[in-house]
Amino acid sequence: MVEHRETSLPEVLALDDVLTQDYAAAGIPVAQVAARFDTVGFGSAPGGPGTPSNVERICVWTWMCAQTNLHPNDAGHDQIAAAFDQVIDGGQSERAAEA
Repeated sequence: MVEHRETSLPEVLALDDVLTQDYAAAGIPVAQVAARFDTVGFGSAPGGPGTPSNVERICVWTWMCAQTNLHPNDAGHDQIAAAFDQVIDGGQSERAAEA
């Protein structure tokens, strides 16, 4: 997975931009899930060089590394919900504060 991390980034960001623009044009606020997952953050994870922090986060918050399944696990669902909480109530919920 790590070797493909930067090759798919332009497509992910392009899709994110299209969706954000379309929803904004319709007056619908968009939860910033990609920002929550730090999609573009290829810096080193805490503890030094090695796996980039965003890839490490994907491994912790999804089934991608454990099962080659891109869907979020319980921790990932919490992070997605916290991104929606930011939009819905301005981050005032307990979940948004904890995440």
